[in-house]
Parts: sequence; C-alpha cells; structure tokens
Amino acid sequence: MCNSSRLLGGVLLAAWFCAGCTGSDHEVTEGAQASARSVGLELESAFPIAVGNATSIRELPDGSVLLADPMAPALLRMDFDAGTLDTLGREGDGPEEYRQPDNVFALAGDSTLMVDLGRLRFTVVAPDGSFAGGTSMSSTDARGAPTVMHPHAVDAFGGVYYWGNRTGDDAVPDSVAVVRFDRETMLHDTMAMVWLPELPSSGQGGGRRPARYMLRPADDWVVRADGALALIRANGYSVEWVHTDGTRVSGPVHPVQQYPVGQPEKEAEMESFAENAFVTMVTTGGDGGSTVSMRRGLPSGGGGPSVDDFLWSEVLPIFGSGYSLVSPRGEVWVQRRALVGETSVVDIFDDTGVHVAEVSVPPSRKVVGLGSAGDIAYLVRRDEVGLRWVERYRIVTDES
Repeated sequence: MCNSSRLLGGVLLAAWFCAGCTGSDHEVTEGAQASARSVGLELESAFPIAVGNATSIRELPDGSVLLADPMAPALLRMDFDAGTLDTLGREGDGPEEYRQPDNVFALAGDSTLMVDLGRLRFTVVAPDGSFAGGTSMSSTDARGAPTVMHPHAVDAFGGVYYWGNRTGDDAVPDSVAVVRFDRETMLHDTMAMVWLPELPSSGQGGGRRPARYMLRPADDWVVRADGALALIRANGYSVEWVHTDGTRVSGPVHPVQQYPVGQPEKEAEMESFAENAFVTMVTTGGDGGSTVSMRRGLPSGGGGPSVDDFLWSEVLPIFGSGYSLVSPRGEVWVQRRALVGETSVVDIFDDTGVHVAEVSVPPSRKVVGLGSAGDIAYLVRRDEVGLRWVERYRIVTDES
C-alpha cells in the first residue's frame, strides 16, 4: 500500500527540456545561402476528430498514422481516408496496457517504439497494433549514475537518444551530452555535446527552482535513421552533422529575422509549459520501497506558476526543442518560432548543413511528422480551447 507521494526536483526543472529549451537570443547576419528549390504545403485533409495533445506522429505503410495522446491517455491509430480513430491497448499496468503514452518513433520492420511515461517503459508496437515487448526507461548511465531516459529521437536500429544528466564532477555548466542507449546491449554512449544555458543558482519566489528564465536560447538536435546526428546550433543559427564514423560537417550561419517577446507570446509559452512540462514522482510503500513515474503536464485545477514567476528573454527564440525533424530525403526541417497568430517558417537544411529551402506554415500549427515517401507532412493545429486537430498536407516541390 502506498503511503506517501512527492515531487522530485520540482516541476519547473522540466522546462529545460520542453518549453524552456528554445532558440537564440540574437540575430545572426552572416553566411546566407540561396534556397535551391521552392517548397509549399497544400492541405489534403483535416481529421474530423480532435485529440488532447500530439507531439509526434508515425506514418504506417497503409497510410494511417499512430499518435500518442498523453491527455486521454491513449495510443491512437488515425485513418484519414476512412475518417476513423481507433484506440490501441488500454489504460492499466498489465499486458497491452499503458499509463500515459507520450511519443511514438519509427523502428525497422514497420514497428513503432511507444514511450509510456506513466510506467517508465519503452513499448514496441507491432505493425498489426499488438504490443511486442519493451524495455524500462530507468537505467544507470556510463558513469553508473541513475537516469531516466526520455527519448528525443530513435534510429532505425532501435537506438534511443536522450538528453544526458547535467550532473557529475566532469559536467560542464552550459553543456549537456546527447546519449545513445542500445536496447540490445544496454550500453550508453555519448554522441555529442550540445549547448544549454547554465542553470541559475536559485529560483524566483516560492522556493521554485531552477527554471527562472523562459524562451532562452539552447541547441536542439535530431537523428537520421542511419544514426547520423544533426545539431541545430543556437549561437549562430546553423546545422552541424555528426556522422556515425565520427566525421563532422558544419553548415554556414543562416540569417533570420527575430521579433520582440510580447505578452501574447509569454501567455502562449505558459500554456505550452503547463501542457508539456515533465513531472517526476516517487511513491513510497509501507515496506520502505519506492517506485518512480513520470507524466506530461502540470496538474489541473490551478495553483501552477504564472508569467510573473519567471524572467523572460526580450527576443523571441528562433526555434525550440522538439521543433525539428529529419525528412526521408535526409534533410533537417527546423520550424522557427513565430509571433502568436502569425505564419511561421520551416527552414530546410541538407546533409552538409546548407540551407536549401523554406516552407510557410499556417498560424497556430506545428509540423509533428513527415510521411515515409517524403511527400506528406502532418501538422497539428491548436484551437482557442486547447484541442488539437491533425491535418495532412501534400508537400509540393519545385526544383530549380
């Protein structure tokens, strides 16, 4: 029987890995490259049923898609052509069950890796929708320190890539490792270092710590199916590739316009923070043992942080953590931040880090998935009451 439950580290720590891991504080002005082609999006279908949240989408060979809705909570299969929405598995702690599905990633053989935050478990979903085993998200890293691996990317070989711990005697205050976990060998390997702002020494008001700042600059990263790592640099907006043989290729700085942060942007960021922050909990039993679980989103009912609880960047960041994808062409899509209600832009960089195209994205939408054939993009639109609507777009390319 459980007799106590508490939060670990404070919920605001999660902001560094979601709403607070963003963009760049300054405008870059050198190294512009002319786009080689024109790319546009044409709406094909807007799915008629809303979902609570969807941070990633995995397209299946039959054209349907898998998505995890952590607010439901449910693992969903969406068929745009038939207009049907099916639930795979169910809530619980047994076989074919989950507590909070959070993300889905493509694996080889048309299988899918589902992240179950509630049970701290990676679950493999077979092409027919059945559950085919899994692995714990709790482990010890290469230094022997306990860690919870919340994946940021997965390669075709099943390697799980996650943000390393910002702890230890050899830790750099403004850097974090990108770590690959091999689910077969259970080994952790550091693949690269990325820049995150140094954490402040204390919180602001009410003992909250450590996320004092919102919309701060930070690097982001994505992984290609073959394991090549693309680092999206915030200090001088550019893309650097780290290949599996260790070679690195750095693209030039790409100049973009940035905008001042206003009250609408602050309020939108707080809404995103409340919905996407990761909360870690430990429950202690009567025998002295304990179990750890996670969930996405702050508890409902109010009482959470407000705009005034944070310090804010004056300039809207260029991009945020989780705003980037790798296309089937092996290119990086980086969706830039935009003012509330305005059109945003996706920058496309090739496998040398050169900017080759850009795509306009309608307001209030985020690109969350790309089709396996390279001609489809999936966008999620957030409406005025917070519901998400999934849309399928045809990618139209005019090579020049």
